[in-house]
Amino acid sequence: MRKLTIRQGSRTLSQQILWAKNAYRRLVGLLNHQQLAENEGLLLDPCNQVHSLFMRFPIDVVFLDQDNNILRIQQLHPWRVSPIVWKAKRVLELPLGQTQAWNLNAGMRLEVSHD
Repeated sequence: MRKLTIRQGSRTLSQQILWAKNAYRRLVGLLNHQQLAENEGLLLDPCNQVHSLFMRFPIDVVFLDQDNNILRIQQLHPWRVSPIVWKAKRVLELPLGQTQAWNLNAGMRLEVSHD
């Protein structure tokens, strides 16, 4: 699976984001992970709703529009389903608390690249 770099403005937030671009990768998601390390994550593309069924750990969920503007951020604990965010085109799943550590908020724009 290809790794992506996430930036916000001039800050590089992570170079450890896995890209789930096909149906199989999106279906498996984080199910085979025991946890996410700091700065690790998964970008589900396309996606506008996620679940944490069968997961063992909580995550931060960042809903992004087509221009990678943050539409919504929420915490998702195991055995939960997020709301559908109709304008979302992709979802970034991060370790719990990572969005706060990076000071991310709705309205910010992220840059996503595969260097």
